[in-house]
Amino acid sequence: FTFGSEVEHIPAYLCYGMENLTSVTIGNSVMSIGKSAFSDCSGLTSVVWNAKNFADFGYNSAPFYNIASQITSFTFGSEVEHIPAYLCYGMENLTSVTIPNNITSIGDRAFYGCSGLTSVTIPNSVTSIGNYAFKGCNGLTLVMIPNSVTSIGGLAFYGTAWLANQPDGVIYINQSLYTYKGEMPANTFIVVRNGTTQICGFAFYECSGLTSVTIPNSVTSIGSEAFAYCSGLKSVTIPNSVTSIGENAFKKCDALQTIFVPLGQKARFAAMGLPAAKIVESTE
Repeated sequence: FTFGSEVEHIPAYLCYGMENLTSVTIGNSVMSIGKSAFSDCSGLTSVVWNAKNFADFGYNSAPFYNIASQITSFTFGSEVEHIPAYLCYGMENLTSVTIPNNITSIGDRAFYGCSGLTSVTIPNSVTSIGNYAFKGCNGLTLVMIPNSVTSIGGLAFYGTAWLANQPDGVIYINQSLYTYKGEMPANTFIVVRNGTTQICGFAFYECSGLTSVTIPNSVTSIGSEAFAYCSGLKSVTIPNSVTSIGENAFKKCDALQTIFVPLGQKARFAAMGLPAAKIVESTE
């Protein structure tokens, strides 16, 4: 089955049930794929992805989700810049993947559940990795992340062997504070390392031993639920450099008494969702 060079849309159910279709090439002009376009293609094992202008998928719209476990080869073309969300979701028999150096971003859950992956090298063209991008890739022991990556989504490597092999404590990836690994001792005070630009989503999720955290002036973003369920957290110092705070960043921090912010910035931080009653302006 061949798609012409000017095809922009692959219609819903177009190849449904073609059990002898073993490989497919998605051309660089394709911008959308209809529902179940490749469902029940029981012989499909190889995909070449050349779609250079493709937006993200959702779980129910991912084109290969119901045959994902049988795909063993997935290749990206030389003009692709973005790996869409959910594209390779659940491809558990995909053992290796090459991300070419034309890729600049990896979408949310792009390789979620690819449990057969053992290594991945991310080229230095990539600047962002989405939420849960490699979550559940439990066979992934080697991850090469270049300095070009400045944005890492929450739980991007959760459940990987690579993360399991990291030492307990605060884990930094380039300029991102990715997560805290292991059991946190009671009454822990953390000063985030200078030069850090991002505190990833879920970074300190359920770290009940955390009582205080100071964030340096280099940090610009705090991810969703970064401090959620930190039941012992009493105080936070947030600098003027922070311009975005994710949803539920301090959810269920019941002991939180004081959020220190720079002088004159109370209204700005309250607009980001922080509880105004707990915000205290400080000259320090």
